Amino acid sequence: MTTALVAGGTAPTLITAAQVGKMKRGSVIIDMATEAGGNRELSKPDETVETQWCNDHRV
Repeated sequence: MTTALVAGGTAPTLITAAQVGKMKRGSVIIDMATEAGGNRELSKPDETVETQWCNDHRV
């Protein structure tokens, strides 16, 4: 779960696409900063992003 934010700016990228590609099957990322750009390189506001091994859910 990621929640890093910068006041008045965009959220910093903490998890790159390459790192997601190395995650184990069934991994889940919950990015609580998607409305500010997201902490994951592939995050998209108001969307569930599914990659080969990982589901990224916005809450």
